[in-house]
Amino acid sequence: MSSTTISKSTPTVVLPAAGQNRRMFPLNTLEHKSLLTVGGQPLLIAALRDLADHGFQRAVVIQSQPVGSARLEQVVADHRLPIEVEFVQQAEPRGMGDAILRAGDQLEGPFCVVAPYQVRAGRILQRLRETGSDAAVCSAPTDHPEWHGMLSIDGDRAIGLVEKPAPQDAPSNQKIQAAYCLPAEFLDLLRQEIPAEYNFETALNTLMGQRQVALVRSDQALPSLKYPWQLFEFQSDYWHDRATTISDQAEVAQSVVVDDTLGPVVIEAGASVGHAARLVGPCYLGRDAYVGDYCLIRGSSIEAKAVVGAFSELARSIVMPGASLHQSYVADSIVGESAALGAGLITANRRLDRRPITVTVAEKKVATGLARLGSVIGHQANVGVRTTTMPGVMIGAQAVVYPGVTLYDHVPAGGTAREPVNKEPVNKKPSTNKGALNQELHEH
Repeated sequence: MSSTTISKSTPTVVLPAAGQNRRMFPLNTLEHKSLLTVGGQPLLIAALRDLADHGFQRAVVIQSQPVGSARLEQVVADHRLPIEVEFVQQAEPRGMGDAILRAGDQLEGPFCVVAPYQVRAGRILQRLRETGSDAAVCSAPTDHPEWHGMLSIDGDRAIGLVEKPAPQDAPSNQKIQAAYCLPAEFLDLLRQEIPAEYNFETALNTLMGQRQVALVRSDQALPSLKYPWQLFEFQSDYWHDRATTISDQAEVAQSVVVDDTLGPVVIEAGASVGHAARLVGPCYLGRDAYVGDYCLIRGSSIEAKAVVGAFSELARSIVMPGASLHQSYVADSIVGESAALGAGLITANRRLDRRPITVTVAEKKVATGLARLGSVIGHQANVGVRTTTMPGVMIGAQAVVYPGVTLYDHVPAGGTAREPVNKEPVNKKPSTNKGALNQELHEH
């Protein structure tokens, strides 16, 4: 990482960590999404360290009561961070603009805003400051303007913001990135707005119409974290500046194969890898993690104190701290903290018709754009032996799935799935409609 001399004139960075995170089901129930762990540390901690590495001295984290605010403070307190961190409460989720106003008393002069899970935003904020303007935004190209806030541009200035326009109505191909440098008077614009979902964007558009707002273009977009499967982007980001490292305090059997041809293999202190296991990079094993005999681990992260029992295959997945699975096939999946998965679990991750996978989120169908997506299993869920999940199935936090169940649909947080689910009776005549068959069948 780059390092910058800290300046007393460095603005405070505001990190809004409030809100309900409804679209992050099933990883939204017990804590804010910025506390999800990737590569051995919560995203919030990685983000704060990145800001410090780029010269920022002070951060204000905005939290809300509904989702784990006390834990936010505790997690920060448990880490020795080279940046001052203060917390401000937002009593109820009323949009990003209202959240920033809660920090108003903590701000003097220009300030920056960035999402609390953006672990590489420091370099972008640094580039925004280098423009010499106290009002600056960053953009990146996109082929999907209907998903983003799109900028109107005049040379090196942003002159307007249109939220999620139809492709034919987009003012440019540049979407705004969630990293901002803003002047003190921006707070006055926010106070004039009615609290609503997009009041921050409305105030920003007003600012662009009143004064010059510098624009920094970037070829690489900051990853989003609206949906749980987008956590894989942060996993990929973790690998980019890592090299293969095996702690001398890890226990790795002599017969273990470490293949870092495609990416680094990182094994932390206290981790244990059993006989004849194969680790194919990129791969991460956290502190005190355990991988049993004859496992195949490829492109995956196994976080602290997680257990992957013997004869399991784990592909392109994330197993969060304290979770456990045994003799299973888990692909393109996320296993929440302290989830317990019985032996014989299979997560199907592709449709037979090879179409991209869609997932129902907050009662809406969402196109993931992914050809491969297994299951996302919430914190402290319990899944019985010989369970099978179809592509894109979500299992809520603290849910219980009985043995032998095949899941085609989500299980809500705290819910129970008791009976095996069969799409058709065993004695039913096979369908001759190939299209209908492709819609129903999946493979792993």
